[in-house]
Amino acid sequence: MDALRELAIEYGIKPPDPDGMAFHRSFLNQIKNFGRSYEIGFLLEYKLKTRHFFQDLDLAPVTLIKGKLGLLPPKVKGKKSIRKIFAEAEGGKA
Repeated sequence: MDALRELAIEYGIKPPDPDGMAFHRSFLNQIKNFGRSYEIGFLLEYKLKTRHFFQDLDLAPVTLIKGKLGLLPPKVKGKKSIRKIFAEAEGGKA
């Protein structure tokens, strides 16, 4: 699905749901920057892009208390390799 989204963007096809595109980009940015999903970073980026600042806000305390959201980004080996993959996929050089 991600590949189809990217192809659609490349061909100038606008997504029917702009929030879905914000979700897609925010998620991929977290993988690119941290090597895996960083939920807090993803949520912040997604909320800033969509401007839905208070949507699902009631879930935050529960997920934090239960330890579902890590406050710090994950430590991942090989981040440079992951960034290289993204750079090559974007048509540039690492």
